[in-house]
This record gives sequence, structure tokens and C-alpha cells, in this order.
Amino acid sequence: MTKTFKVPFAAQGDRVSIPDQPREDGTVSYAQGYGSGYGLDPNEDPAAMNIEREKMNGIFHDITEAVGDIQTFGAAQWTMEGQPYPLRGLVYHKQKLWQSRIENNKEEPKAGNAWVELKADLTADEVGAYSKEESDARFQLQGNYAPAGNYALKGESYTKPESDGKYQPKGQYLENGYSYSKAESNSRYESKGNYAPAGNYALKGESYTKPESDGKYQSKGNYQPAGNYQLAGNYALRGESYTKGESNSRYQLKGAGVNARRVFSGSWGKWENVGFTEDVRGKYLLFRGNGSGWFAPAVILPVGGWQYEVSWYAGGYPQFHIFTLAGDGRSATCQDSSWKMGEIWVID
Repeated sequence: MTKTFKVPFAAQGDRVSIPDQPREDGTVSYAQGYGSGYGLDPNEDPAAMNIEREKMNGIFHDITEAVGDIQTFGAAQWTMEGQPYPLRGLVYHKQKLWQSRIENNKEEPKAGNAWVELKADLTADEVGAYSKEESDARFQLQGNYAPAGNYALKGESYTKPESDGKYQPKGQYLENGYSYSKAESNSRYESKGNYAPAGNYALKGESYTKPESDGKYQSKGNYQPAGNYQLAGNYALRGESYTKGESNSRYQLKGAGVNARRVFSGSWGKWENVGFTEDVRGKYLLFRGNGSGWFAPAVILPVGGWQYEVSWYAGGYPQFHIFTLAGDGRSATCQDSSWKMGEIWVID
């Protein structure tokens, strides 16, 4: 039969406390236990150690006291020396059993975030549930119920079959006698068709049709006798205005002037991608070097997705700028360059 240690071993006997850490003199400790010196023959080796009665009583007392706590309370009693306690560790403290809710728990057990009390007699309120009395007061017995609403008592309203037998479908109806029967309508009216309004008409061929009249006569109005006339208006005297030929030789067409606008400003060099303010495909472009006052020769970029090169001579050396135009013509990526670009202009 298993022994229940209600009284620890040597509770009233001679005993001494056993240290946790090893001792320099090799005496017994919980970390080392009985060292090698205790195994020597005292008759042959002066360094041999004897097992002391008080220390043995202390060891057995500590063990049986700890086992007795677990047997009695279900867990070891909480102590400062037992800290920190692990997550879900159990301890007994102040007549209550507690479970740790956190790792490295160094707090004294009490209700809160660190500890939770374990009880066999938890109430519904403690676990956030309704008691039987509260449930009976809040809910009705399970069953089949009609949805909430306003219902007429039985016999106070017609059933669907009763309504269908008593009434005609809802609609617009004339009272009896206010409409013709089919036979009456057929005798009073001619069939539906396209008819000329009632009136006096000339026989066919005795009058012009509209197309014949339009081709034979001009619109009604006031006209001067037939002749060659210039259009009414104010005219300059001969020699006071340019002829068409003179004007064409002196002036360019309206709106035909050169239009230049900047589509990029910044610093564009090798492996850099830049965006333009508009689609530059099919347009003449001028490139200005970064920090310089010159423009490279104008180029035209016919399509997107191709690689292009701009070449010029500056600073005593030939210069170049190689780039790929994006498919939509609104950005480009430089693959190599001897001189960064500072501005790009469109000319049209």
C-alpha cells in the first residue's frame, strides 16, 4: 500500500539542511549528491568521508515533505525559492490551488493575469454562463413557432382558395354596358388601316407631286432679274489688297510655326529609368547634356520597345547615350552613357 506522508521523515529528529550547490570540501549537496570521498575506505584513506546521520535525515525529510504536499494538496506549495514557475505550472497557496498563466512567473498567486484559481465548485457566473433559473427566465421551451408578426385569428380572414373563388383578378374594368361587344364594334367600324383624312382631292395626274413641284419651281421669294452679279459685300479698291498668289508668297500657313516643349528635366544616366510627360513615339527629340548648354542632334523615335543611340561631339571627345524606349513611349531606360542627359525637348 502506498505510504501517505502526512508527517515528513525525521520531523522531530536531528537533521541539517542540505545545500543546493556543490561544496568545495566535497560534502553532500543536492547538485552533486554524495561525492567520491564517501566511497573511500576510512581504514585505508584519511580523505574518506562518513555518511552523517543528520544530513541523511535532512535529505529524507525534504523528499517526504515535498511528496506529502503533493499527496495532500495536489501540488507543491508555492515558495519564493521555486520561482520562476513555468506556463501551466501548479502550486498550492493560501488554501487554494493555482495554475500559472504565463512563462517565467515570479508573482505571488492571486487572481489576475499571472495566475488562475483551479476549483471543482465553479459557479455559472464565474465561467460566464447562465444558471438554470436565468435560462428559464430568458428563453422559451424549444419548439416550432411562427415568425414574429401580426396574424389574424382563425376565421377572421379568407383563405387563398376562398379569395380566389370570391374575387376576380385585380385590374381596370368598365361597368357592364359601358363597352361594345365584338359584334357591335365590327358593325360600327372599318378594319384598321392607312387612310387619307376626309377632304376634297384632285384625281391622279391632275396635280404635280412634291418631287415634280420641287424640280420645276424655286422657293417663293423676291428675286432680281437674271444676270451676272458679284455677291453683295464691301470690297477694297484694286491694288489695296494682296491677291491669293501674293499672300501665299509672303506668309506661312497659320499655325505652322515650330512648337517646342520640354518632356523631361533632371539627371538621366546609366541604368536609370526616367518618365516623360507625354508619348514621344514618332516625334523629333532634342537632348541637352546634364550641366551643359548644348543640344545633341535631333532624333526621331519611330516605335516603342526598340533600343536607340544618340551620338554627338563635346568636351573634345565623341559622346554617346544608349537607351531603350518603353512600349507606350512614356518612359525609357539607359543601358550606357558617356554623359548624363539633363533635358529632353519635343519639336513639332
